[in-house]
Amino acid sequence: METKNPNIKTDAIQGPMAFLVASLVFLCLASAWLALRPGLLLDPKIGPESIGWIYLSVYGFALSGVYGLVYRSVPLAFGVTLYSTPFVILHFAFHLIGLLILGLAAFNPESPNVVMGQTFLACGAVTFIVNISSSLKREARPDESVAFLVTAMLWLGIMLVVGIPFAGSPFIKFFANSMWGSATLELGIAGVILNVILGLALRISSMHLSSTVERTNTPWFAFVLVNSGAAWLFAATAFGPPAFVLFCLGIYMAGVLVYIARFTSILEHRADWDLGWDSKILYTALWMIPVCLLMFGFTVWERHIGNEPSVRSESATLVAFILGACVPGLISLFFQSSLLLRQPTQEVRLSGQVLLAAFFNYATGVLLLIPGIWLGIEKMATLGALFLTIGTLGFLFHFIYMFRPATADSIQRAPHAA
Repeated sequence: METKNPNIKTDAIQGPMAFLVASLVFLCLASAWLALRPGLLLDPKIGPESIGWIYLSVYGFALSGVYGLVYRSVPLAFGVTLYSTPFVILHFAFHLIGLLILGLAAFNPESPNVVMGQTFLACGAVTFIVNISSSLKREARPDESVAFLVTAMLWLGIMLVVGIPFAGSPFIKFFANSMWGSATLELGIAGVILNVILGLALRISSMHLSSTVERTNTPWFAFVLVNSGAAWLFAATAFGPPAFVLFCLGIYMAGVLVYIARFTSILEHRADWDLGWDSKILYTALWMIPVCLLMFGFTVWERHIGNEPSVRSESATLVAFILGACVPGLISLFFQSSLLLRQPTQEVRLSGQVLLAAFFNYATGVLLLIPGIWLGIEKMATLGALFLTIGTLGFLFHFIYMFRPATADSIQRAPHAA
């Protein structure tokens, strides 16, 4: 495998590809699991099987996709050489071992293997943070995209490294009555995964669309609001009253809306008149974030007025965040980063239509699955999971096919700063 890009070594392709393919494989497994056992998110309480599915979806799909996408984007979109390729392989090993241990320990929550699995994941996270931070030091012109990524690494450290002592039963009384698990999950989605999607979308989409939008302070304003909201939302979810959670949620919502306004400007100033389906999918994923935040706010409001929130509504909100916002966002960025490696040939345009077909099945599944879980209709959830599985398999085979020409041919576009 040869490339003409001086920032991408031949062996540097393998590590990110391993994460990206593993991410899509985990997504297929999570979708098939829902198709075979849709009731795991309809149970009156969260059981071991539900926890296992959350681990597979968040740690398996979402974090693996984030790692692979960031590793791939450092040389491709930021124009710097990855600090250490062997670190990527080491990180991949840590990540898989930790995920395997954690998945097995989900069925025995009192097992000490929970902490062991978190420890392996944390070792991988530390390797990732060192590798990426050392690489981004060479960035000639740090901007808001870098700020989003650096902050995501900060939240990742808090989520996995600091959270290890409280993975099981907290040994400090101050944390005994807190909702530490829910807060950590919220930080993983809002602080880590969405931060990476928001940050890379600014850089990769601008390059992919050759957008001529002027640089303004709007992305920085969105960055401050989003991460202030994420920080306070983490604390509010763990310790604060529901009213404070809603206030922090409003700050995060404001940041997301400001960001969407900025991203809309990027789309409007694109070079080509036609907007590809990859950009439309990404735009849809961004608009799904406010929808998910409203769903989350509704469950918090239920708790605030004294009613015990239904586990189904919380499960539907989690599924909406992961499958409705994170998956389309990461998938579209996978595709756009692949397009930066090749010229817009007829084969590439046809590949965009294949992506659309897979996304149509996937979106149909999501639109059936979320209300099915919320309303407790198992047949609707089962049908949605079947469509979801077909769509995710399409994503997997499509991505593998899209990558094939890039390993045999030369990279057509040299990376440049957006």
